[in-house]
Amino acid sequence: MPGSVVDRALPALDVVMDPERLSSLFGRPVAAAHLRYKPGMSVVARLSGSDGPTWIAGYSRSQDSKLAKTFKRAEQQGVQLESLELPEAPGHLVVSGPLALDAKLHRVLARTGLLSGRAGGIDVLNYNPHRRLVAAFGQGDQRRVAKVTAGRARVHAEMLVRLQDAGVPVLEQQSPGDEAGAHPDGADARHAVYYPWFGDTDLQRLHRQEPGTPEQDALEQGAPERGGPDALALAAEAGRTLALLHAQPPWAGRDPAQPATAGQGGTGTGTASKVPAPGHVAMPGLQKLAANTGQLVPAAAERLHHAADLLTVRLRGPGRAGFVHGDFSADQILVGSEGLRIIDLDRFGYGAVVSDLGCFAAVELLDTGTGTLTAALLEGYQEGQGAMSGVGLDADELNVWTACHLFSRILEPFRSCERDWRQRILDRLAQIEGMLA
Repeated sequence: MPGSVVDRALPALDVVMDPERLSSLFGRPVAAAHLRYKPGMSVVARLSGSDGPTWIAGYSRSQDSKLAKTFKRAEQQGVQLESLELPEAPGHLVVSGPLALDAKLHRVLARTGLLSGRAGGIDVLNYNPHRRLVAAFGQGDQRRVAKVTAGRARVHAEMLVRLQDAGVPVLEQQSPGDEAGAHPDGADARHAVYYPWFGDTDLQRLHRQEPGTPEQDALEQGAPERGGPDALALAAEAGRTLALLHAQPPWAGRDPAQPATAGQGGTGTGTASKVPAPGHVAMPGLQKLAANTGQLVPAAAERLHHAADLLTVRLRGPGRAGFVHGDFSADQILVGSEGLRIIDLDRFGYGAVVSDLGCFAAVELLDTGTGTLTAALLEGYQEGQGAMSGVGLDADELNVWTACHLFSRILEPFRSCERDWRQRILDRLAQIEGMLA
């Protein structure tokens, strides 16, 4: 973003978002993503380079105390942070450090032992600074995946067992006490959960690798025909599985992300056990998202609020409710020799089932610009749904939920530090407006 100033009180933001300036500053090729931004205060992102992922942070001068705490932790652990002053803004720093010094994750990471070597070498699968780390460790049958989060884990082990018993293919959680030799020591069950390693890929990656997709045509023109599972057939199977998930009764156990109230056990039905429905959560959040996006792209502020208003009204229409995944997409479907497994039910709830279908469609549109997998998923879903209820899909409801999930991701170009993020946001907004017209 040469010449662009996003926040004059936070000059580090422009540097973090520009890979050329950032690489010049660090003296090696690096790039940022998974950006978290508080206007006038701070920017935190994942920094990727040849040495693997780390975090990078920049603060306004009013937030210098937060940097002081980070430097103190680094000194206590004997770790050297990279601290660089911005040439164009004397006194302003960008600081980068290892995962073990992540300001929100360092305590729970220390308790898991993932970074200490007690678990052996780890492969970082996903790192979102101040939010989560997903890493694989162990070998062969003992290979596991650890998900470490700053907030309490919401997925309850008993709920996953109930879904398995009902025929929904999900992965069962494994506590640190199970097969202790395969797990790091001292894990905190509220913030670190473990799953067995499953499969070799996910449905999104599998589809990208198939001949005929834009990515594969660009990379492998003339490549020999390959065997392996058919992504469209697997998408249809995933649709039938999703219909089964939606038919499950609400989870009556306490939401593990909420503390138990006095006299309430793990299966209580008091206030803390109520699980939010994604639709009810999304609607109030649309206007806030419109306001945040409008601050970054002021010329589109009025259009953003108008789209949020339209979505809020249209999402209040009648529709079928059920047990929902809450963040359903092709990359949440693992593919292995034993079939499919649905993962990452962190946003589960009881709400509009079409929300899951719209989420899947929106993510595919953003990933490939097509709806090929979605069409196969819907075919399988209608087969599964029809066998249970005889109720068909409402095309308009699906369209509105797809637009809603596109809107919920409208800041992704900015958070991904894409060079043309403003234009990408405007393009996404125009796409949403077209769907709501």
